[in-house]
Amino acid sequence: MIKCFSLYLSLCLVTMSLAQGANSVSTIDPQLLDDFLSSPVGVAFFESYARLKTFYIDDLNPEAAKDDLIRGALKGMVASLEDPYSFYSNPQRAALEQESRSGSFAGIGVYLSLPNEEKPDVEIAQVIPDSPAEAAGLKRGDVFVKVDGVEVKGKSADDIASMTRGEPGTDVTLELYRPSTDGQFSLSITRAKIELIAVRSQKLSDEVGYISISTFFHVKVYEQFRAAMDELIAQGVKSLILDLRDNGGGFIYQALYVAESFLTDGVIFWEKDKTGLYPSFASVNSDDIELPLIVLVNKGTASAAEILTSALKDNRRATVMGEVTYGKAVEGDLYALSDQGELTYTFREWLSPFFESIHEKGIEPDILMEDSRHARVLRVKITGLVTEDISLSLAGEAVDLKLDETGNLVFSKAFQPHLENTLADSWREDEKLSEFADDAIVQQAFRWLSHR
Repeated sequence: MIKCFSLYLSLCLVTMSLAQGANSVSTIDPQLLDDFLSSPVGVAFFESYARLKTFYIDDLNPEAAKDDLIRGALKGMVASLEDPYSFYSNPQRAALEQESRSGSFAGIGVYLSLPNEEKPDVEIAQVIPDSPAEAAGLKRGDVFVKVDGVEVKGKSADDIASMTRGEPGTDVTLELYRPSTDGQFSLSITRAKIELIAVRSQKLSDEVGYISISTFFHVKVYEQFRAAMDELIAQGVKSLILDLRDNGGGFIYQALYVAESFLTDGVIFWEKDKTGLYPSFASVNSDDIELPLIVLVNKGTASAAEILTSALKDNRRATVMGEVTYGKAVEGDLYALSDQGELTYTFREWLSPFFESIHEKGIEPDILMEDSRHARVLRVKITGLVTEDISLSLAGEAVDLKLDETGNLVFSKAFQPHLENTLADSWREDEKLSEFADDAIVQQAFRWLSHR
């Protein structure tokens, strides 16, 4: 019985595949079908699908219900790998990602947060500079209530992103809730083409330039880097700070192009896959930017950004400063599926030029420094009965904990130790440099390059 069922199913699937081939549906390899159906588990999959479709209490015959059922199985299959870097993206999510990877999209210009138990509603995580959203006064933390009159409570961030995107020049009406004022407001925003800017640059002094790359996850990153680099060189800088902090990676070839801007020979990284181990060399036709270079990293520096860091560090082209990096050195292949979704799966590992594994280890900088931009959390555990105020000494400064009316200990004032730092003080007074006034790593890199 099972053999007959398997043969019938195989014929049906192959026939369906061939019939839909003109619609870009991949032809199913008969050998893969045989492998799948030779397993009792494979047969059980189709048995379960048939049983649910026929007898489940809710109607699964509508196309959307059937698709959701099968997509659930796809997600479960990939999740069984227990690999956080392998996953299935449904067509909606895939379309949004494809648009972002192009380096631009049409919409209002916001990044959205993912709902969680603490914040179940979708809110604005970041407003893109010079976007329609910024011009309209939208702020981080604004919560979506309605889009074009449709209530969005319970919808995913992808759903809302799709609703707010559209053709440039078209309008979208939003109703949002702003927690800071505890009030709702409505407005209409005209969509525009949003250019995703991954690179920003600045001249810190007559001789020291600064470039930050926030991601490698779109196709215009190197183009933006090259433009910023050329501008700084034209302005006469003699050394460079390359900031890769919180860069989660992206397209390895974009990072490779940046590496080749500073390297004309040597191994950039090694690739290891099922077939063997292969080196990737810097091209002899590469650019040769000879400026002294310091690379900044932190715990959020990952993937392609780590490959760039190790290439510059191990080839002795740069001094690396900051925190130990994240430790993701595997590459995911992105495969377009017949349902317009995408399958991302791990198929390759990168090794450093010195043939060392970075994955789940990270890169240790030449100079270890804590990223001072992110506030540290102070936790004080006090046991026993407290009946009076308590005084602590932090960084040589007294900080009082007082009993409030409910009996809880609270800080009497915000604690901000004063550290002697003439550079930070001068930068704080400069509108263009004030953002670096509390950034100890950038300041230290600047001192090193200024006194080399």
